[in-house]
Amino acid sequence: MQDLVRRHRVIFGWVVFLFIGVPMVLWTVPQLGGKSDLSDRTVIEVGDVPVLESELRRNLQAVASQQAPAGERKTFAEMDEDGTASKVLEQMVSAALLRGEREAMNIQFSEDFLVEQLRKDSMFQTEDGKFDYEAWNDWVEMNQTRGMDWKEVYASLSESLAQRVFLELIQAPGNRVDDSELDYQLRDDYTKMKIRYLQIMPPINPDEQEVRDYYDAHAEEYREKDKKVGEFVVLPLAAPVPEEAASIIAEARGGADFAELANKHSKLATSDGGDMGWRRATESEPGFRKPLFDLAVGEVSDPIPASNGYFIYKVEEDRMVAADAPPSDETIAETPNPEPGEMVREVHARQIFLESVLTDEQRTAIQDKAMEIANRAKELGGLEAAAQEAGLEVKTTEPFTDLSPDIGGVPTGDVFEFRKAFSDEELEAFNVIPARENVYVAVLKERVPGELPGYDAVRERVVEDVTQQTERSDLFRSLIKDYTDKIKAGATTIAQIQEQYPELTEAPQETDFFTRKDFLFQQQFYVQPRQIFEEIGHEPIGTMAGPFEDFRGEQYFVELLDRQDPTDEDKAKWPEEKETLRNQLAMRSRMDVLEDYALHLNQTKLPNIRMTYNNEALNEILGRNDRATAVVDAPEAPAAEAAAPTDAAPAADTSAPEPGDGLPQE
Repeated sequence: MQDLVRRHRVIFGWVVFLFIGVPMVLWTVPQLGGKSDLSDRTVIEVGDVPVLESELRRNLQAVASQQAPAGERKTFAEMDEDGTASKVLEQMVSAALLRGEREAMNIQFSEDFLVEQLRKDSMFQTEDGKFDYEAWNDWVEMNQTRGMDWKEVYASLSESLAQRVFLELIQAPGNRVDDSELDYQLRDDYTKMKIRYLQIMPPINPDEQEVRDYYDAHAEEYREKDKKVGEFVVLPLAAPVPEEAASIIAEARGGADFAELANKHSKLATSDGGDMGWRRATESEPGFRKPLFDLAVGEVSDPIPASNGYFIYKVEEDRMVAADAPPSDETIAETPNPEPGEMVREVHARQIFLESVLTDEQRTAIQDKAMEIANRAKELGGLEAAAQEAGLEVKTTEPFTDLSPDIGGVPTGDVFEFRKAFSDEELEAFNVIPARENVYVAVLKERVPGELPGYDAVRERVVEDVTQQTERSDLFRSLIKDYTDKIKAGATTIAQIQEQYPELTEAPQETDFFTRKDFLFQQQFYVQPRQIFEEIGHEPIGTMAGPFEDFRGEQYFVELLDRQDPTDEDKAKWPEEKETLRNQLAMRSRMDVLEDYALHLNQTKLPNIRMTYNNEALNEILGRNDRATAVVDAPEAPAAEAAAPTDAAPAADTSAPEPGDGLPQE
């Protein structure tokens, strides 16, 4: 543990977490007076301050959650093996040193003051910020009925307040934030810069034999996907057509003004008569809009089902335009890859949207019907007979694979679920497939194994794979490191890099203006702007810096091309941001002060404090007894001090005070 004093201050970051973050959230008013576990073992004793097993377990769990917030957390044994548990123990010792200093101050509070602090809790405040006597009396009466230990209530609150006072005293120097520092930070936040950057990527030119060997070793990876053919029936997940649809269509077809009907009935938030502008059909047209382009001028459609309702369309005009002409309206897309001289139809249309949502009961009924058809198909030995009984048509897909973006007869929105259902299905297995627009009863009729293409047919893919494998290798990363070291020592501009190392074929790129608070992901550049600003933000134009590493591990050098100082418009925003920034800087400064103080205690107090370890408890908690070789991260204490205290904690005084002994009812 003595090695701790020689380590970098960054390890004390967790001290702040362990000393402030965890203990301060333990006390909440509804939990006051809860009994502590008298069997809680002491795992380390730092002077007179015990580190308890429950504290160690809680802190290990908290750190494990920090390290894997959305993934599988490490076990305590795994944290012990990778050194994390040792660091937590070290920092709990530092937290114990802080706690010892706070206890040495002997910060005391009168019971009247503690009660006053309790009364300030939000649960005892009305909406207008006044004291809620009724809530207070209810809480006092409830806890007295439960027989809770009011002395423990006082002790818990006193502990929390003493820690707060201690921190305020220690961190007080960090509260001072110079206005000039705020102005400096705001100026930097609004300073814009423009850079040129160059990725350091040595050429990779695998020889033919290397590519061929890779193909021979990984040939199955290039096998084509199996082709499948399925049969299916469709049960639409369409909500009932709204009753008003029939009368609206009748009025429209009878000559009523469609725009007025749209303004009156359409649930789309428009007041322009449902005007859709000029549109031409596209390859990615959603299914509910495709019928629009089959309507003649003046024709009104039947209700067209969509995901949450129905559309009614009317085409008012149409025209033929050159396919390569730009769209006439922002709402339509250009025709992809038009043939020279090709003409396409554009329609000017209006729409009415009527809401209609399928209820859970209706959806369940459709799925139940699909299950009945699937079961009946098993009984009858085929989907055709079961479909005839249900009055449905059996459709057959074109051959498709697990990667097919489209499947004939299946709406685009349903393709993923349809494909997935056939990923591992055997022939003649009847599937019920709930999708977005429909429920399907489907069966796989044919599976054609994918062919293994010859080397020549996939050579380009193999070259790409060999190149990617090389890029991930330690040898290639070492080569990049050699380049960056030489460049840093011998080049001052990106032009010099290109002159000195012409084999680096990546072309330099330039960014738009950005601030250190921005991200450059849209410009395909993944180095943090704040990191770049720290290096060259205040340097002369033309300064080069690097290497910078992005989150993918790629290495870059950057060169400052231009810089723009904050404008008067930018400066006008500073007053409202100043207080927020002041609080942020003060908080950061207070954390720095606490970390410095913890480091000071480790350097001056720790070498002179008696510490004992309960190695038996540590081995059990960290799973060392279950491993073939016991590894003890905490050093053995001298023999005379090795045993942890074993005396049981004295029983708490659970006698409740008489009403008026510090918790008066109002």
